[in-house]
Amino acid sequence: MVSNARRIVFAALLVLTIGLTVARAAPDTEAPVTRSFQTADGTEYTYLLVGPTKVEEDKTYPVLVALPPGNQKRAMADWMLRTYWTPEARRRGWIVVTPVRSGADLIFEHNRGHFVELVQHLAKTFRIEGAKVHLAGVSNGGMSSFRAATAHPELVHSVLTLPGFPPSESDFGRLDRLKKIPVTMYVGAGDKDWVPQMERTRDDLAKAGGKVTLTVMPGEGHVLRSLGGGHTLFDVLDRTR
Repeated sequence: MVSNARRIVFAALLVLTIGLTVARAAPDTEAPVTRSFQTADGTEYTYLLVGPTKVEEDKTYPVLVALPPGNQKRAMADWMLRTYWTPEARRRGWIVVTPVRSGADLIFEHNRGHFVELVQHLAKTFRIEGAKVHLAGVSNGGMSSFRAATAHPELVHSVLTLPGFPPSESDFGRLDRLKKIPVTMYVGAGDKDWVPQMERTRDDLAKAGGKVTLTVMPGEGHVLRSLGGGHTLFDVLDRTR
């Protein structure tokens, strides 16, 4: 497994890499909407929302909950949305929701009930296709996706990580809960510490009878730049609907 200390190093390196990219980027002309609600335990849960210019009350939308990398704060969330999700989501009519970390814990270390409350909150805001969300995540967000999905598979259409794997042995022990949920994973061939864990995830899911695909991408490291723009990712998501 990737230790907490090593995960922190990954997060720090990712923050540095993405921070330099953000600093050079042009101003964001497609900024997401910032929303929040209060959970039952009093947590102020903030999320970013990308979607059609106008959400129609009588229309059903496919919804992606996309979890950010690194420290999972606002800069990481903005970078991830801009890099992988925003333009294609709007073109295809998807709604993308990205929680933003608050407090000392990473998103997957929070109370697991917050994922349920987020979905319940979203269901009151617009009609969710199939009453379930798709989950995706980058790096720490990929691990967050597995934790949420294995804890509450009844709320999940599909899981997509780039990269990501279950963050603990107890999460690995719940992978059989995903055997009816399509799981798609991407990892860079140069991401040496993550490839073995994602291969283990694939193998464990396959043994459980799950629908799982792992693509190891030549010439890529931890940040999967060739998946930028979201065309390939939304092709995958649309096939799981």
